[in-house]
Amino acid sequence: MENPAFITLVQWVIGHGYFLFLIATILEGPFVTAAAGVAAALGYYSIYIIIGLSVLGDLIADTVYYTIGYWSRKTLITRYGAYVGLTHERIGTLERLLHRHAGKALVIIKLSPVIPVPGLIMIGSARIPLKRFMRIALLITLPRSIVFGLVGFFAGRA
Repeated sequence: MENPAFITLVQWVIGHGYFLFLIATILEGPFVTAAAGVAAALGYYSIYIIIGLSVLGDLIADTVYYTIGYWSRKTLITRYGAYVGLTHERIGTLERLLHRHAGKALVIIKLSPVIPVPGLIMIGSARIPLKRFMRIALLITLPRSIVFGLVGFFAGRA
């Protein structure tokens, strides 16, 4: 069973090169990484560069969302917190939990299909140290990029 959208994406990746692949991974990493893996299997790219750019693109996106949360903490909470039931007490509890369980929270946030953007903004607004955030994000992103790149690569070989 062929997926025309995926085939079109593979053709797009082949036609646009590494730089636009990096931009695409910032916007939608895993799907584009798998498509680029197919392109690497066909001989257009290096799978090692594809995986490296996939990791870089994912970390850039994560850092942007983290930074939005970090710098807009007061604005987001005062302006929109009441709409979702965030009181100052709940925010304090949430921040303590995030600091205590940052690794677990990031795994859930990054691997779920629905909550990465608000979750990463929330991690930033909780003021998790950037160095710790980046270390945990890299430990999650690296295997995920390798898996999606190799799935595309071996699917392209098949």
